[in-house]
Amino acid sequence: MLRVGGVSLVEEKLADFSNEYINCKVRVETSVGVVIEGVLVKASRYWFKVRTDKGVVYVNKAHVVSVTPIASSPVCRGGRGG
Repeated sequence: MLRVGGVSLVEEKLADFSNEYINCKVRVETSVGVVIEGVLVKASRYWFKVRTDKGVVYVNKAHVVSVTPIASSPVCRGGRGG
């Protein structure tokens, strides 16, 4: 964070690439071996919201080992949002 005289001039954003797969079909692998496949609807600082065939699943990022796009899915509509 850039400070001048104790005043923050620029907020530092941590590198987090979660938003790259918004609206993409993904495979989320957790630390306990659970695999969730669905569309990544939203990503926040601490969780992913994934729409699966069985409904919406919220996944705590602390338990995520990997998030990969599913190759057979169409091109992601990309961007930020959800």
